[in-house]
Amino acid sequence: MLIEFSVENYKCFATQQTLNMRPDPDIHSLDENLIRTGLTQENGEELVLLPTVAIYGANASGKSNLLESLNLIAPQYREDRHKVNIPNTTFFNNTNGIQFKITECVKKLDLTINSEVFHCEASNFYIFRQAYNGLHFRQVEPTEYKNLQGVLLGVFRSDFPVIDSHYFRKYYLLNEIIKQSEPNADGEFDLTTVQHIPLIDTLKDEAKRQKLLTLVRKADFNIEDIKLIRLQTGREKYSLQFKFKGQDEILYFDAQSEGTKRFLLMMPTIVHVLETGAILLADELEQHLHPDLCKAIVELFNSRETNPHGSQLIFTTHNLELMDLNRMRPDQIYFINKDEETGASELYRASDYDMDWNNDDKWSNPAITIQLLYEMGRFSAHPKLWGGLA
Repeated sequence: MLIEFSVENYKCFATQQTLNMRPDPDIHSLDENLIRTGLTQENGEELVLLPTVAIYGANASGKSNLLESLNLIAPQYREDRHKVNIPNTTFFNNTNGIQFKITECVKKLDLTINSEVFHCEASNFYIFRQAYNGLHFRQVEPTEYKNLQGVLLGVFRSDFPVIDSHYFRKYYLLNEIIKQSEPNADGEFDLTTVQHIPLIDTLKDEAKRQKLLTLVRKADFNIEDIKLIRLQTGREKYSLQFKFKGQDEILYFDAQSEGTKRFLLMMPTIVHVLETGAILLADELEQHLHPDLCKAIVELFNSRETNPHGSQLIFTTHNLELMDLNRMRPDQIYFINKDEETGASELYRASDYDMDWNNDDKWSNPAITIQLLYEMGRFSAHPKLWGGLA
């Protein structure tokens, strides 16, 4: 689980910007939207985290850059960590010669419980904090490795009521997975060119296929059944056949709507993340999806019933319907605003503003909504169409 992430001197982020997954202690609404880890912090209090954060901002404000920087620190927690190229890029107006970089992630410990812990040596300009079973990872000096090992062994010997045996969490970049999972121009899925495609893996497993069908039916696509057909071409290539309610005709993947395609390509990864307690990064989560469907996906992470392992969803969006205090706490709503003169981006959340967030009577007034305040410019991070586009 991610506790806190900071980035500095990377692309549009000139000064240190921090994404904090801890809830704001002054916010007392939607307590059900919290991950209760059962872990005790150094101050004696329980570690409580946010399962989702939505990041808003104008186009080209830096939302994608933030997810990209998060994804750079993720390789040591990903299966494909050796394939990730670390760029050497800085804030474009930097004149101090400060270089942003991350050195190669190296394995430091191999615990007896068949779990690996990686430490990423980073410059002082890229700071991160990470928690696995209560351990608060931070930058350490080589002389501290011995002490760090003692802490690790002490933590992993403890018994944690919520965090299950999946000690080694993974990060997933949803857009990257969808892009790699798309079929060819003929609507065929070719596994000879990629390591695996989550949708095809799911349809190969009957139990997982039935779970996916349940989700597809709930999403109201009118799909009754999906069959995986292996093509007789001598290669591991597949096509999908769709049976619709009340129709005899069989349709194929390329005949589906863009929303249906995206839902099918994304849901196997979302289900896997929820089952394993992983972290999902999604850029413009709502692409091609109906707003209600997007809300339902976010609710899967906010609900303890469907997210029992403390998975986290960090996503950018332009969907203002998600900016609803009946669904998201103000500390779950982030903004990125770009300075007009310098081009530097600033990250902050709604709860940073001195407002009466806990006044339920005030926010029940339909004339006062956080969406309306945002559109009126209260939180900045809004496109400024000087004179309009006409």
